[in-house]
This record gives sequence, C-alpha cells and structure tokens, in this order.
Amino acid sequence: MDNKVHIFSVNGTTLSPLRELEHRDVVTRLTYSHDERFLGTADNMKNITRYQLLNFELIGRDMWCYHAATVTDLAFSLDGKKLASVAIDTHLMIHQTVNITKVKQVKG
Repeated sequence: MDNKVHIFSVNGTTLSPLRELEHRDVVTRLTYSHDERFLGTADNMKNITRYQLLNFELIGRDMWCYHAATVTDLAFSLDGKKLASVAIDTHLMIHQTVNITKVKQVKG
C-alpha cells in the first residue's frame, strides 16, 4: 500500500507500467467512466478525485469530501456527467462532474 494508483498498458499477456497517480492516502476504490475518458478514485481519507485519462490530468483532487466514513463504491452515470459514491456512513452522494459540486445526498 503506497498511496498510488498504478496504471499499466497491456500487450497480449504482458503488463508494462505506464503511470503512477499519487494520492494523499491509500486508495480504497476506483472506477472508469463508461466512455473510458475519466477515472474516479477514493482514498482512505474519504477524498474523491477525478482524472482525465487522455493525459492523466488531475481534474479535481479532494474536491468531494462529503462522506463521514470510508467510501465503499463509486460509479459514473452513463453520460459521465455525474459520479455517485456510497460509504460506510450509509450515505449516497451524487456529484456533478462538470462543475465539481455535490448534487444530492441520500441517507440510507
């Protein structure tokens, strides 16, 4: 556990290191958008970060820090305009990816 997301390229059965994405804490979850343009990650400090995969550009580090407990899953909407997160705190958060805001919070 080194506080990084390790990105590899695949050629047949060979994996080659491509990039390492630094995080503030251990990464607990990650998800790709359906169009494979974005990567969403959550770390052990409950921070959610989004990257553009074309050049691995950091779009918003720790912009969504609304959960009170460990994030247990992430999922992009089909159009990539929203990113949902759920956590042990029993909340579902729906985040707007365009202007990086929390759209909705639902208590489980």
